[in-house]
Amino acid sequence: MGAAYDIAIVGGGVSGAYAADRLSRERPGARIALFEASERLGGRLWSVELPEVPGVIAELGGTNFSAQQPLVTGLVDALGLAKTEVDAGVWLSYLRDHRLVEADFADADKVPYFVTPEEAGQNPYALLMAALFDALPGLQDHLPVTAETLDALIAYLRTATVDGRPLHSLGFANMLSARLSPEAFALVRDNTGHPTAVANGNAYNMTLHLLVSSAGPFYVLDAGFQSLVEALAARAHDAGCTVRKGHRLTSLRFAGADDGVALTFATAHGPETIEAAQVICALPPAALSGIRLTDADATPRTWPVDLDKVVGLPAAKTFLVYPEPWWQDLPGGPGQITRSAMTISNTNLPLCACYYWGAADYGDSGPALLLGAYADGDCVDFWSGMMPPDAAPCAGMDPAEAPRQAPAALTARLNEQLSEMHAADLPAPRYGVFQNWANAPFGGGYHSWTPFVRSWDLSAALRQPLADRPLYLCGEAYADLQGWVEGALMDTETLLATAFAGQPKGSQDAAA
Repeated sequence: MGAAYDIAIVGGGVSGAYAADRLSRERPGARIALFEASERLGGRLWSVELPEVPGVIAELGGTNFSAQQPLVTGLVDALGLAKTEVDAGVWLSYLRDHRLVEADFADADKVPYFVTPEEAGQNPYALLMAALFDALPGLQDHLPVTAETLDALIAYLRTATVDGRPLHSLGFANMLSARLSPEAFALVRDNTGHPTAVANGNAYNMTLHLLVSSAGPFYVLDAGFQSLVEALAARAHDAGCTVRKGHRLTSLRFAGADDGVALTFATAHGPETIEAAQVICALPPAALSGIRLTDADATPRTWPVDLDKVVGLPAAKTFLVYPEPWWQDLPGGPGQITRSAMTISNTNLPLCACYYWGAADYGDSGPALLLGAYADGDCVDFWSGMMPPDAAPCAGMDPAEAPRQAPAALTARLNEQLSEMHAADLPAPRYGVFQNWANAPFGGGYHSWTPFVRSWDLSAALRQPLADRPLYLCGEAYADLQGWVEGALMDTETLLATAFAGQPKGSQDAAA
């Protein structure tokens, strides 16, 4: 048997690193360890500098956060992480073979969707919000969303009804499509750049996510979003926490209700078993499915069936490195772009959305980086056959930190779609990299609760999934506010306050 700990935290993403940081600093002398399966801390926050484009951050996972999200904002400030405000605007919408800019949506003759006369002339976001206000007449009283009003908005949505039914009992797409014509709903979905934004998840959680996603100003971290996790883990280590990478949890064996847990990890040197009095799994459901649970007498235990009510939503990103930033010279195009003026184009093609990434950093020529495809939902299926899970790491990078090199078929197909979208004969990319978050162990780029679930109650029940054993869950997957780092921190904060004898903390207290 290996080392013994008071608390073992499994999962080196933002939730695990935050739990390690908080507990290590609040419990001096406690034996606390953070275990991560890969050789990289960060989880679904993954920031890299690619060969040939140094100084430009490619965010393979989460990208930004809002000033209206108090926990993440407080942590960033307390840790002294440099941030830049971003103003992300949409330049081009390429929909059904038509190229549109924002002003074109006011002219129904230019929009290739057969919406009703009442819907004609409205842009997709206006159509979406009109449907929400029709479903939830009291919603406008809780907008705009700010750090000070977020709790009141959550309380309102938890008790809101739509046509006599609780909001949480509805599917989000069902609710919207009942208030939009089929063509208007298709226009909204196709122009979001992220089809899962209007997926049929729990209408309570999806509405909350949408409203928070519209509440800026927004920021990026200058060193990349992954630096938040690295800084939290470093501060935890300085407070005495053991941090161990390359440890993939394979089994948990419970000695009894209060007698601790034996954790067995797969490592490069073979199995390793340690003991802990308490265990926090900061992992999504897809990762939990590969962990075997037994009691001391080898009696199997099972994860709660209610974990099936958390659904992983597919998401994948593909970055391309071009010989030069061709988008700067497109007629009527975005021109010079800085990290603080990010520009996006959306489409109903499988690439979903492309981001013109920091082009001003390159000058007038030289290799340039483009987030060529940020696909989610069903569109990920189109690309997954060209994204082998065992693809080689990007050449010229540390394999432990490198994303997968995109096969030639993937870069060529994506370049074809970008050429069609921009009506331009584009140069061949020098190379590309990809990350498919639908693959194990993540099971999705973000998560959604299913309809009919009161997520705030079920999350509390899942927080200790085996009521008679010292095992706890936390993370974005189990949060009310899914799809955001803030939601992951909120869920972890609730766990620490309820199960680890802490006191609920505000943003400043939690960050300190």
